[in-house]
Amino acid sequence: MRSLWIGLFCLVPAVAFADAGMDAGSDMDAATDMGSDAALDMSGDAAGDMAADMTTAPDMSTMDVGEDATPDVAAAEFFTFSGVVTLSGASDFGAVNVAISSNELNRQTFTNVDGAFSFAALPPNVYTISITFPGYLPIQDTVDLQGDASRNYSLSVGVEHALRLDVRFADSPPAEVAFLAQQGNLRRELVVPVSQGLAVWDQPLTEGSWVMTVSADGYRPTDVLVDLTADRQFNVMLTRAPDPTFSTSTDCACTSVARPASTPLLMAFGLFVAGWLIRRR
Repeated sequence: MRSLWIGLFCLVPAVAFADAGMDAGSDMDAATDMGSDAALDMSGDAAGDMAADMTTAPDMSTMDVGEDATPDVAAAEFFTFSGVVTLSGASDFGAVNVAISSNELNRQTFTNVDGAFSFAALPPNVYTISITFPGYLPIQDTVDLQGDASRNYSLSVGVEHALRLDVRFADSPPAEVAFLAQQGNLRRELVVPVSQGLAVWDQPLTEGSWVMTVSADGYRPTDVLVDLTADRQFNVMLTRAPDPTFSTSTDCACTSVARPASTPLLMAFGLFVAGWLIRRR
């Protein structure tokens, strides 16, 4: 009997321990199953989310990163202005003067035999075009250059008028006189000898406004404005230029002269001496 009780006493804990182990194993298996299910769910969700994010990600190729990152810096722009100039009644269109100017630059060139000209590396601006050739009427044009541009021009034969300038002198005449006629970029120069105190310009010029500059050694240059619409004649008198070696200052090397003392001082000195003598007595 005693042995039976001892056996039962030992059997009960063993059965309880076995049940606990089975329960623990079941719990561990359940936990493992839950972990597996959770891991599968999480991996599936994560994969789905990642796939969704990839499908909804912005198209970087279409994004204008430059505008968001740094502003574009406009490159300096330069343009070309060109054209052809023809001369009425001529077959050779070379040596025509073409000038282009603005508030920033001033350039000029000459046409080739075909009349072609070109100005390169011009910044955007409003330009004045001046075209001149001796014996032809000048042309002026305005171009708002905002890109490469080209224009053609044709010069007409100008009407010429006789112009005579008689130059005389207020003093002894020089050996020769220089004349310079200017109309825009057009220049005519002539040097004539002086004969019997007179120098004469007697050359025709095309119709228009001219500036005649008359100069000679030792004389002041003189400008004559000529509005040439018909034959004209002018008389010009040249005056001597100041002699740079002549000076109006006068330097006097005078010796100092002793001046006598004024009368009041002498009287005061005399009274002082007289008083001093009286006190000594």
